[in-house]
Amino acid sequence: MIRLSSIILLNSNMFIHLSPKYAVRNERNCSYLIQSTRVIDRSSQTFDSFCILSFMGFILAHIGDFETEESLTRISSKLGISRNAVNNFITQLTENPECKNFMIDETHSVNLPPDLLVRSDLKVDVNVWESPEFDIASDYVIKRPEMPLSVNLMVTTQCTTDCAYCYANRSLLPLMDTDTILGLIDELYIGGVTNITLTGGDVFARKDWMIILKKLREYGYFPYLSTKTPIGRESIVTLKGLGYDEIQFSLDSCSEEILKKMVAAPNNYLDKVKNFLLNAEKLEMKVLIRSVLTRHNSNICTVKSLYDFLCGYGSVREWVLTPAFFSPYKQSEYKGLEVYNTDLKDIYDFIHQEGMKFYVGLNKITKEGYCLRRTERVEDFVISNQICLANTTSLSILANGKCSVCEMLYEDEDFILGDIHVNSVREIWNSPKATDLYSLSRDTINSDSPCYGCKVFTECRQGYGKRICYLDIRKTGKPLSFPDPRCPMAEKCDLIL
Repeated sequence: MIRLSSIILLNSNMFIHLSPKYAVRNERNCSYLIQSTRVIDRSSQTFDSFCILSFMGFILAHIGDFETEESLTRISSKLGISRNAVNNFITQLTENPECKNFMIDETHSVNLPPDLLVRSDLKVDVNVWESPEFDIASDYVIKRPEMPLSVNLMVTTQCTTDCAYCYANRSLLPLMDTDTILGLIDELYIGGVTNITLTGGDVFARKDWMIILKKLREYGYFPYLSTKTPIGRESIVTLKGLGYDEIQFSLDSCSEEILKKMVAAPNNYLDKVKNFLLNAEKLEMKVLIRSVLTRHNSNICTVKSLYDFLCGYGSVREWVLTPAFFSPYKQSEYKGLEVYNTDLKDIYDFIHQEGMKFYVGLNKITKEGYCLRRTERVEDFVISNQICLANTTSLSILANGKCSVCEMLYEDEDFILGDIHVNSVREIWNSPKATDLYSLSRDTINSDSPCYGCKVFTECRQGYGKRICYLDIRKTGKPLSFPDPRCPMAEKCDLIL
């Protein structure tokens, strides 16, 4: 670990500032370091956000306010620490390809990501939001932010296809109109929301998609785009003009017959896909393909045919395959779609052979096929299970304006926090229901649940980084007070989650 008292001097004839890969939010009691979606960097360490001490947030936010020499002097004076100590801290974070772990005192350390600060010849605008109540001298408290750091904005339930495995609740009505969405984007920007994700439905099924995207780009937001709509040349040109050089396209097969079964594709759908991929190549738009696997398309011969098809287009740079997950909105169809594990094993072997033309990734597929990873002890579960930040740093706004802790929970009343037609996002985020859900009391847990007397209850269900997925608990049909299906205290589950 590196202590802040070490002394290394930095050349000051430059500006040093927060990398555009990251954002800082400074609030009372703590600061947040956030990975920004405004820059797509697949080589960087992946995280969502985490709390850092206020003095760190202050330095990261303000080191680029002036040339380095003056910034060091001002920050040193403001913090009441030596200029050399500030300089050393900055030096170790500037264009450094490795994480840096800083020991602050006997009880606090923080691990900061690579390339956190970068050099430039000119002053650069950085992604920083600072609360009027920010106080570098306040006690450090890891807490839920005053506004969400990230918002999942569902702009439509409409699609240009009809997937047999659809995960979405497409009955949400009425849909927000253009003015409502644009006003909402204004509110989120003013409130300091760092990242906005666009979901649907299919964004390109909205006639006003261009207006919405332009508004987001004006504020510096850069939402990742995923679609099943084979957009035309003019749309690609528009996206390029907005700064996009890649798009995710979902394609499950190159067989018209299979596409009709899986996504109800019209007769000319595959021809439009081919034109889209050709235009993307000509216009230098990278295409990232995502394929959902069901019994209809998981045969190894079918998968190889799709790979050969994709190899014919220079625009394709990545291909990710994932088994269809259980959908509560397609329960009757699920058993007929569920992929065979033997097929997943064959796909794993095929993908891991040498000489693939582009990067090919597998989601939830291993050499054993699909297997729900369960730990042997609850202590291991709260260390290894994925952290959920729903209602901690993120909020989902559904297509009808209702706000949920998680997009995939949709209008589940247990998780609806409010409605943007009635209250502001800030009011909804800080409502009693939202704050109560953030840190559930053990008294709210059913006494029949294994969670009721669990020794890791606090680490699992309370505080900043929770280890349970309410969506997956809901999928298993158990009450929400029961364990995550990956927990050793949960009943065995045979669904793909």
